[in-house]
Amino acid sequence: MRRSRALVTLALLGLLACTATDSEVVSPQDADVEALRAYAKLYGYVRYFHPSDEAADLDWDRFAVYGAGEVLKVAGGDDSEAGAIELRGTLDALFAPIAPGVVIYSEGQAPDAAPELTLADTAGVEFVAWQHLGVGSGPMYRSIRLNRPNRLRTSYGGGFGGVAQSIDAEPLRGRRVRLEAVLRAEVEGQGNEGRIWLRVDRPNQATGFFSNMGDHPVRSPEWTDAEIV
Repeated sequence: MRRSRALVTLALLGLLACTATDSEVVSPQDADVEALRAYAKLYGYVRYFHPSDEAADLDWDRFAVYGAGEVLKVAGGDDSEAGAIELRGTLDALFAPIAPGVVIYSEGQAPDAAPELTLADTAGVEFVAWQHLGVGSGPMYRSIRLNRPNRLRTSYGGGFGGVAQSIDAEPLRGRRVRLEAVLRAEVEGQGNEGRIWLRVDRPNQATGFFSNMGDHPVRSPEWTDAEIV
């Protein structure tokens, strides 16, 4: 195990089910779902945001299957406080080797205060963290750990970056479609701007509708309404 450490506290929302009342009985299946939901949320936080070398090197696909099995062993429909403690212990055991410093606690509870560190405490300890530029999609967005030699670049020479979502257009045939957004762009220089775009891809790669606000992009730092119909 490498010696890099990270001090991270995660609030796992909806971690464990509370004791059910007489009118609100939790079935074993529901308890299993809640336990898996707690595991999945913690899995996502650690996989994508914890900066340890162990998290970076882990086979996360295999861990997803293994961890789900371990969580289901202790879920078993037990929605009591004892069951919550057992589940929390299982999650601790799963993630402690991967994410040193992570604190798991139930929804509605405050975590213990993090200890104050002195220079003596940090002697010989390497602190690492993620730095994100953009959303991690496209050539101008990057994520990197700060203890790595190739830090994030602070400027970008050209091109564009976008965030896209595709939906099935067949149910919308013959209907009017409106895409609305609120944009702002704190930019300077020719060609630096923000836009929304809407494209329809027809069968067999035929060209359909396309608009990208090319004639009225947003260059204002103030929030601006944008629409494509």
